[in-house]
Amino acid sequence: MNGRLTALLIAILVVVALAAVLFGHDMFPAGQSAATNSSNTPSDAGWNIVVIVMDTARQDRLSCYGYEHETSPRLSELAGSGTLYTNAYSTSSWTAPGHASLFTGLHSATHGVTQESWNMGEDLLTFAEVLSDRGYRTAGVVENPMLVSDRGYDQGFSEYYESWRNKSRRGEQAVDDFREALSGGPEEQPFLVFVNLIAPHSPYDSSGSLRNTFVTSPEIGIVSNMWRQYYTCLLY
Repeated sequence: MNGRLTALLIAILVVVALAAVLFGHDMFPAGQSAATNSSNTPSDAGWNIVVIVMDTARQDRLSCYGYEHETSPRLSELAGSGTLYTNAYSTSSWTAPGHASLFTGLHSATHGVTQESWNMGEDLLTFAEVLSDRGYRTAGVVENPMLVSDRGYDQGFSEYYESWRNKSRRGEQAVDDFREALSGGPEEQPFLVFVNLIAPHSPYDSSGSLRNTFVTSPEIGIVSNMWRQYYTCLLY
């Protein structure tokens, strides 16, 4: 296996147990665990792999990274029993090139997804393609409409759920699709499930129920759909 491919698979395995914490799903075959399989390759151990992206979530607003408010109790639970990385960076500040790099292990200057072209080329090798060739069932669930199959982001996925298309169930549809992706396929076949969740992304549409926890300027009134104006006031 070449170095680029090895690095790509290692990066993916960092988040192998995240769905187990979020959804209570058994990520390993019966009688196996991450610890007992640490010396095996995914195909040898039959590891299931889940990659979860919380689109635009800020590291400094997650309690597992030291934020003063408890915002991510499940992630804190995962961090307590796993590995928490403090120097992991995206190759880009926005969706298309960042995900293309995640999928390929390449910088945007190499994979070619930039502001000028949002499409992933068919010549690119994705982690879904690599794992599919190794016998994995591969499924993708996306809430961000930038990651459409028409632009090539479904390369290597045998199942690709574009949850964002059901606008009446924003958030709920992706969770349902995620659960379906986790439970589908033969039990003995290892799977890769990638999911992009967009809840942290703008527009910031809070119900106002968290105002007393997060708003520090009492003279600014916050109601539903006013978060954009609030942040604008703070910045300008």
